[in-house]
Amino acid sequence: MTYEWTFEDLTIYKEHEGQVDVVSGIPWTLTATDGDHSASDFSTVVVQYQAGDPFIAFADLTKANIEGWVEEALDVDAIKSRLDARVAEQQSPTTENLPTPWSDGN
Repeated sequence: MTYEWTFEDLTIYKEHEGQVDVVSGIPWTLTATDGDHSASDFSTVVVQYQAGDPFIAFADLTKANIEGWVEEALDVDAIKSRLDARVAEQQSPTTENLPTPWSDGN
């Protein structure tokens, strides 16, 4: 199983605690892939900068910085476990969708 983080546009405060362009929200997606099967989870992590904390200027942020903040805030093992189960269900389905018994016009 491979996992990949993707991040959309970051939410920022234009000015906060004496800094500019301070990240406050990180929309994320984590995708698990195994061959032709994949599953994704997504949400947003809220981060809060406080004066005196280490600060990285917005222009200097890297994907690794953002990924680290997100992984620190989330239970990544639990997310991966859910994704693994969803991929396994695709590979060996235990359920199926059937039309309703009355859908034949009766």
